[in-house]
Amino acid sequence: MNPSEIIRPLTAADLDAVAALERLGLEGPWSREALAAELADGHADLLVCDGSEGVIGYVCALWLAGELEILRLVAHPQHRRRKVAQRLLDALIEQYRPRGLERMLLEVRTSNDVALLFYRQCGFRRCGRRRRYYADGEDALLLERLFP
Repeated sequence: MNPSEIIRPLTAADLDAVAALERLGLEGPWSREALAAELADGHADLLVCDGSEGVIGYVCALWLAGELEILRLVAHPQHRRRKVAQRLLDALIEQYRPRGLERMLLEVRTSNDVALLFYRQCGFRRCGRRRRYYADGEDALLLERLFP
């Protein structure tokens, strides 16, 4: 990890940067307003990877009785393949393992080969399929990682 990059909780001051990341990195990006609502709601855990150039990645996850559902995991395109997403996942695991983390879940587009490879390398495996999950009708694969 670059010494100038830190993982920290997302704050209201990060909302513009995270909304910009959403537009760069995802189909169907969340709006700034949706991100602000997640932050204000307080149910989701939102972390950012902050570098010398500002926010270069973020993750949004929900915790429920031993399960952590990853809702968003985004790295800036210029910082991909630099382990930004891996460090964000590791930070979540470190935070939730002492609370009894048993399983992490997420959905990914069936066509997103890069993400599927990344998650497989992170220990996730396919555990289901959600038919016509996305607005364009594409299916999602449900992935899980179990923790002993």
